[in-house]
Amino acid sequence: MSLLSYFLSFSIFSLFNSKKEIPIKYKLLDWIDINKLDWNELSKNERAVYLLKQNKNKINWNRLTENNSIEAIELLKSNPDYYSWFFISSNPLAIELLKNNPHKICWTTFSQNNHDDAIELLRENLDKIDWVYLSLNSNPKAIKLLRENPHKINWHLLSFNTSDEALELLKENPHKIYWYELSINNNNIAIELLKENKNEIYYDNLSLNTNTNAIKLLKENIDEVNWDKLSLNNNDEAIELLIEYSSNINWDNLSKNKNKKVLEILKNNQDKINWFNLSSNYFIFDDNN
Repeated sequence: MSLLSYFLSFSIFSLFNSKKEIPIKYKLLDWIDINKLDWNELSKNERAVYLLKQNKNKINWNRLTENNSIEAIELLKSNPDYYSWFFISSNPLAIELLKNNPHKICWTTFSQNNHDDAIELLRENLDKIDWVYLSLNSNPKAIKLLRENPHKINWHLLSFNTSDEALELLKENPHKIYWYELSINNNNIAIELLKENKNEIYYDNLSLNTNTNAIKLLKENIDEVNWDKLSLNNNDEAIELLIEYSSNINWDNLSKNKNKKVLEILKNNQDKINWFNLSSNYFIFDDNN
């Protein structure tokens, strides 16, 4: 797998999940057996930071750079020699750490960092921008940079980009749309484009699309659903569809699914759980503090 492919496997899902500040202390649900969890994957879990602090010898520091919590960033700040700047450079929550260590920034992944300060730093260092990764950047100021340099746009990755500004740019250049990539894009404008061009839809990727109207399209074309991918889809209506067609569930993928309702399904089917995948799912922690 190429470096870009590896990073994209992480990026595609993170694009559809906003960064959020997670309160510091959570406890595992009563039925979760900590001995079955994987500490490498737990290191990415936003609600596991308190647990990780109690077990620092088990932290995977590179995975911790993918953790979307302020507490994880604070933990990284106090242990600067343990992790790779490749991953942390894309994390908007780490912007102060990155600004204080500009010589350590990985400009490739930093080009996807959607913090306003990151875009300003990129504009000051145009020669360091990786335009492939910038094409994934959802900040409107990043799209402005792309408009100023249209020959450098990667239209494959722009078709993934969920920002309204990226979709407007795609609408202006319909012949440059990559429909395979657009089929995963959960922006409402993307869904309208897909509905207007149904013959261009890739239902394989649409099965990952978390937009409710995408699920409606899948229901209208049930034979086209990719159930392996739908098992990753955290839209409530996708979960209802999986319950209705439970024999088609991919339990490995469902274990990764970050929808709270999934935990009840898994609780009642513990023999089917993939505990490695479940370890990164923040709903294994109680959210009633």
